[in-house]
Amino acid sequence: MRDEYEKMTALPQLLTHISQTRPNSSAFNYKENNEWKHISTEVFVSHVVKFAQLLQNQGIQKGDAVGILSPSSPFWLMADFAILMNGAVSVPFFINESEEHVRFKVKDANLKGIFVLSDYEQKLNERFTKFIEPLIHSFSFIITKNILFPQSIEFESKGGDQLMKSYVGPHLLEDDSATIIYTSGSTGQPKGVELTHKNFMAQIQSITKLFSDLSPQDNVLSFLPIAHSFERTLIYFYISRGTSIYFCPDITNIAQCLQEVEPTFMATVPRLLEKMHAKIIEKAQAKTWIKKKIAMWALKRALKKPKTFLTDLLVYKKIRTLFGKKLKYLISGGSPLPLDMYRFFVNIGIPLYQGYGLTEACPVITTNFINRHKVGTVGPALPDVEMKISSNGEIFARGNNIMKGYHNLIDETKHAIDSNGWLHTGDTGTIDKDGFLTITGRIKELCKTSGGKYVSPIPLEEKLKKNSLIDMAMIIADGRKFVSALLFIDREKNNGALKNNLNHFIKKVNATLNEWEQIRAWHIIFDTPTVENGELTPTLKLRRKVIIEEYHDIIEEMYTKKDNL
Repeated sequence: MRDEYEKMTALPQLLTHISQTRPNSSAFNYKENNEWKHISTEVFVSHVVKFAQLLQNQGIQKGDAVGILSPSSPFWLMADFAILMNGAVSVPFFINESEEHVRFKVKDANLKGIFVLSDYEQKLNERFTKFIEPLIHSFSFIITKNILFPQSIEFESKGGDQLMKSYVGPHLLEDDSATIIYTSGSTGQPKGVELTHKNFMAQIQSITKLFSDLSPQDNVLSFLPIAHSFERTLIYFYISRGTSIYFCPDITNIAQCLQEVEPTFMATVPRLLEKMHAKIIEKAQAKTWIKKKIAMWALKRALKKPKTFLTDLLVYKKIRTLFGKKLKYLISGGSPLPLDMYRFFVNIGIPLYQGYGLTEACPVITTNFINRHKVGTVGPALPDVEMKISSNGEIFARGNNIMKGYHNLIDETKHAIDSNGWLHTGDTGTIDKDGFLTITGRIKELCKTSGGKYVSPIPLEEKLKKNSLIDMAMIIADGRKFVSALLFIDREKNNGALKNNLNHFIKKVNATLNEWEQIRAWHIIFDTPTVENGELTPTLKLRRKVIIEEYHDIIEEMYTKKDNL
């Protein structure tokens, strides 16, 4: 399969390739007025060329940075490929990004212009006008959807392949930067990761070796933001296979989209799987007495044991229909998947495969896949990616997928990538005799108590989230006398027995922990973290620094109360 892509040096060549080898009448799909609209490969490519010509007319040159502020859609991709065809660098923004991050990225990337493409521009205007308008003087242009499509969006253009061949843009080299993706900033200031055309092409080649059966006859459902490196790379892979891509307009509509699209391939994050599991339990508990007994027995069994004919017939088969009837691959990435969640979905018959990576690796380093799968691990290294464990347990990776560097940060780049080309991931792990990687923690997120003991917060937070009352949890221990926790709980779950239930639960958790890890103080918070309030990253990870600042007084009170000492 490698021969198909090995001669390609830049991402726009994918469009010429699929136009000639895998044309698809419904290659790109989006929802408008609750109906699916379909865009063919040919029409998509023709519009990319129109976008590219528009940028060329705006004076965009090779190396210039151009932003994209849009929900995930075919229009996002049109803008992206148009930027790349001009040799420019695309800089994605998240729809729900904070004002502080937008301002930082515009300045740091020296943005020359921005695409603002949205089906709900009024919402964007309300949120972004106050801090986009003051920056307008620094842009050469702002292109909105209304400029590109002044009337209703009609796709009638033809001859996309010929237009691609006739378009005269700069010559692209494999080491040219394709994008600057800013890290989520969960622990500090965002860093701009520069990824090259070679980085993405290397990922496409490697992923194709594992999932070569994906074809134009398959459907994929995309609901994660393309602004994130995980979904971005997978989208390029889908395009390379000519597969039909359906963009879910809103994560709240994912259940409906799953039934309508019936995807064969989909990427997800642990947070969605945890929410689905909670809903499954909730529905089971709402059943009549005998049905509830059977369902809960089967669901608890799935946490430890594979399905049987009886459990499948009575319970699991119905749950699988939530994902449609054709799912072959469900890939989980972005953050660690709790082991019990991993076992649960695999044991009920969902083809779930966990992978691992980071933006600096474009982003995939390892993944489980069919016939090479161990639950609890994140799989072996991708083909053409090297991996090793350093003397202090840190995971190192090397290959053509490793970033060019951090934008404007020479010293940080040297710290992240050593002289031998190894990326220091900051994560710790172990590799078994079969080459499967297990993540054990993150160096930067280790907390050191004032007594000198190290505490890894993520495993503790996962233990706490097993309680259905707790939506999210954050451990606090760094520089403190003992471990404490903020427990984020849905306000609807508040009842008179809440504190007693949690107190009993935390005592049981503490019984499984070392003395210095035990949670000696905790506080309930009914305002759940969201991306909009700045307490979650766009990939739904806790922004620890922000939360610590927001709840400073509450945290300090936990440590000053005498009964907690």
